[in-house]
Formats: sequence, structure tokens, C-alpha cells
Amino acid sequence: MGESTKNLAGGGRLGPTDPVRKANAETFKSSMADARVVEVFGAWSRCMEKRGHAYADPFAAMSDPRFQGAEPAPDEPEVAVADVACKKRTNLVGTWFAVETAQQEKLIARNRSTFDDALKSKKEQLSRAAEALGNSR
Repeated sequence: MGESTKNLAGGGRLGPTDPVRKANAETFKSSMADARVVEVFGAWSRCMEKRGHAYADPFAAMSDPRFQGAEPAPDEPEVAVADVACKKRTNLVGTWFAVETAQQEKLIARNRSTFDDALKSKKEQLSRAAEALGNSR
């Protein structure tokens, strides 16, 4: 595995420290603090409560201990249906996507050369992976 990683990375690094992953984590966190996302999470929570399910945000629903077993909990399908309905009703996904995308675009614009280098590196890595797959057949 070490040899494969070394060959694919081409002397670079693979992992969570690369600028793209770092930016993704940063904008994920900062988007959740944006007033528009906070508001839409609140609207989602109120929608869920009207349907009989009290959760502060979608992460609370996803991490509900009742839903972590190997088999679905009796009310798990009902909660999932309510979750999707409330996401649609409040446009949670669209709002959050727009906010995080705008943050990412600003971050990329401020650090253009870093992201250009990361893109070049990723393309080289994909090329090496394609070559390795072609050689193994």
C-alpha cells in the first residue's frame, strides 16, 4: 500500500492536509455558521417538530443512536421521509449549497495559485492511476 501511495502521489502527499481537503473542511464549518444556513436549519427543525420529530439539525437526526443499529428502528423510515420532506420544504440543500459554494469560490479566488497547483497535481495523479490500471490488465 505504501508503494502504491508513493507511486500515485508522485512524490507529493495524499491525505487530509492537501489544500483542497483543507478548504472543503474550512468552508463546511464556516457555512454552518452563516446566518442563512442557521436560519434554514431552524426552519428544518421546526418542520420536523411539526411532524413529531424533535431534532436541532439534520446531523442530530443522522446521528440519532436509535438509528445506528444493524436493523432499521421502527420509526426510522418515517423520520427519513420527514427529513427529506422538510429539506425540500425549506430548501435546506439549495441554501446550504449556495452558501458553501460562494465561500469556496472566494477562497479559491484568494488562493488561485495554490488551487491551480492542486489541480495540476490531481490530474497528474489521475494519469498515473490510469497508467497503473492499464499496465495491470
